[in-house]
Amino acid sequence: MGIKMASPTNSANIRVKDIMTIEVISIDGEETVLKAVGLMTEKDISSLLVRKGDKEVGIITEKDILTKVIAKGIIPSEIKVEDTMSTPLIVIEAKASIEEAAKKMREKKIRRLPVIREGKIVGIITETDITKIEPELIFLEREHARLSLSQIVSEEEEEGESIKEGPIYDPPLHIISDFCDNCGNFSEDLTYIDGKWICDLCLDK
Repeated sequence: MGIKMASPTNSANIRVKDIMTIEVISIDGEETVLKAVGLMTEKDISSLLVRKGDKEVGIITEKDILTKVIAKGIIPSEIKVEDTMSTPLIVIEAKASIEEAAKKMREKKIRRLPVIREGKIVGIITETDITKIEPELIFLEREHARLSLSQIVSEEEEEGESIKEGPIYDPPLHIISDFCDNCGNFSEDLTYIDGKWICDLCLDK
């Protein structure tokens, strides 16, 4: 895989095309999830684009496999990729800024975006790619989401709506659900340290 790095450090000047991964691996939707797992392992990646004919129609990630297959006791060799993938495919233009990419990831609650140029997929950008360049950008986006939610709660309180108690409306910014970059295990609580998202167990070591 090849990643091109931009020289500017101002996120407003860095385009998605400057830091995206150019090589994108895909799999036919008719293949089994077991085949997808084997391909991910072989290529040392955590997601695959899903094809139907000559068109990319979705994406399958390690999280999809864990939550939609393994957690439900489904045998990976007995379910198709197209029945497990996330769809529709959410993309971003290559000329977009990484700020726009971070915002879209936050709004759609995803951690990776296929990159398009003239309607064709030319790469993929992940949340980790962005945090390597501008670590605070992801945190700012999550803070924006937190503040927006807090505003909604305040408005509901003014209107006399019942508000649930507890920390649900004010989550710590470090909480991210995905796979730990250190041990590879899924965690509901990842913390960004030195360019990686680390789970609590690895932090305690």
